Amino acid sequence: MKSRKSSSKSPAPPPALDGTRLIAYATLDTSIPYAGRGSIFAGGKVLGRVARLALTRSGGETFVAYCSQAWNVRAMFGYPSMREAKGSAERHYPGVSRRWRHVRVTQRQVDRYLRAVWKGLECSFCDRRPDQFEKMVARGRRVRICDICVREISETMSGEFAGKPQFRA
Repeated sequence: MKSRKSSSKSPAPPPALDGTRLIAYATLDTSIPYAGRGSIFAGGKVLGRVARLALTRSGGETFVAYCSQAWNVRAMFGYPSMREAKGSAERHYPGVSRRWRHVRVTQRQVDRYLRAVWKGLECSFCDRRPDQFEKMVARGRRVRICDICVREISETMSGEFAGKPQFRA
């Protein structure tokens, strides 16, 4: 059986981009023109042509991710439906609709991938990953607490239990 080597020019996309589940992707070569319609900004500059596009989903919203050759997200926009997301991509890159490669990525695959990406950076109290909270306080390499746990602890300590010793498991 022949070994299948993946080209360094065309790496497979990860199962998640910016925490959203991959649905489909397209590699953009020169046969797919960049229309330049509308301005997409990344880092305060007009983004221009990208090497790859991805359609992703999260929380009922569909996203178009504008990616580098290595699948680094340069810009991402959300739409209420897959049809609207594909329409936006087609306006920027006429002809991309015939290039979409649909993939089957489960939420379990996404979670496993994100666990590996964020390994060692989870909240020490609730085990949430950095993509699941806004802020974190860290002391050294071993103790980290996310803003969600800080808020819950603060509410417990100052809420209806103020002045009375309380024990929670």
